[in-house]
Amino acid sequence: MKLITNQKLEAAFKKVVTKDDARTALQCLHFDKDGSVVATDSHVLLRIEEFHNLNQSLNLNLKTFLEDDLDRYPETKRLIPESFDFELRVDSDELADALPVITGMTKTRDKQALATLSWDVEDRKLMITSGQVSLNIPAIQTDDSSYDTDTDVLATVNPKYLAQAIEFYTQVAEVPEVTFGFNGALRPIALTYETATYLITPVRTF
Repeated sequence: MKLITNQKLEAAFKKVVTKDDARTALQCLHFDKDGSVVATDSHVLLRIEEFHNLNQSLNLNLKTFLEDDLDRYPETKRLIPESFDFELRVDSDELADALPVITGMTKTRDKQALATLSWDVEDRKLMITSGQVSLNIPAIQTDDSSYDTDTDVLATVNPKYLAQAIEFYTQVAEVPEVTFGFNGALRPIALTYETATYLITPVRTF
């Protein structure tokens, strides 16, 4: 995956880190010794592997652009799933077309509006629904698992975070496709392509 360090990438990281001054560690972009970078606010997480060659760990506060205390950054590697119970591959052009609608889901009067992701087995489409708005995005199931049609909801998320993730892959990284990984409705969903992983924490609706 080709990434160009530019203003779009900087903005993508800034959208992920927290705005809370009481949690300065989560205002940081963490450069891990293994060459990866991580940004998170505990609701979403963006990790890109093979990003740098510093051979050391570093926390860069994206608000102050100063180095922060290394000991205070949380351990995030364990949050990245090694496998998924259910996977879908979606063409990035389809996601780009859907992005304005998903972004619109965040602009309703209801500040608690949620987006529900489900799988239409018959039509082979990823359905994203928020209120009266519904999207049907063509997708390919990439694993051999049998989808439980009695539990039709893959996950329910804040549409703002879903829009941010799709924006990253379609406007910043500009990848050809994105894989959606699911491990149950209450486990984080992962949007991935090669070295980049964007985790979104689901919302409990019951």
